[in-house]
Amino acid sequence: PLSLCIGGSIILLVYVLVSGVFLRAIPYDYDRYQSMQAPLAESASLFLGSPALIFLNESLKAFEETPVDIPYSLNIIGKVYVKRKDYRAALRYQQQAYAIARKLDARLDMARSQLALAETYDKKNDKINALTHYKQAEQLGIQIGAKNELKLAYEGLAKIYDGQKDYANAFNYQRLFTAIKDTLYN
Repeated sequence: PLSLCIGGSIILLVYVLVSGVFLRAIPYDYDRYQSMQAPLAESASLFLGSPALIFLNESLKAFEETPVDIPYSLNIIGKVYVKRKDYRAALRYQQQAYAIARKLDARLDMARSQLALAETYDKKNDKINALTHYKQAEQLGIQIGAKNELKLAYEGLAKIYDGQKDYANAFNYQRLFTAIKDTLYN
């Protein structure tokens, strides 16, 4: 088990380092990189647990020179804590990600941080805060034309309103979700 953990940690470190170099070498395009970066959060949270957090925290130190990368790393760490059901720690990292993105006026990262906060509050069953953060993500998504973030916000809002039996709003957001999903995948 120790050698497996060490081997997995080394693979994660190489993955983080290579993806960091790769992301700096090619112009940033969220839709293009989303599929490449998603496995990092999943594998880190599901297979490596605490060692993954060590390396993710190290990635934050590596990104100190380019603060625009820090909100992304903080949100990934937050997702690891959500998988571990440590919602307090997740919210702390996600709020920090939002604060840094706001200071940098990085609206896309602000929207992503709002989505991460909304998803965490939703998993905590705090629907009021989840709704608030989904709406903030929606507003940011509209301002910058971030279709993927709008899709996620609309989907979350539809589910929250459905759970609250507010079927008029649930239907409206489901309709918006379907429409924007169709534009993304067609």
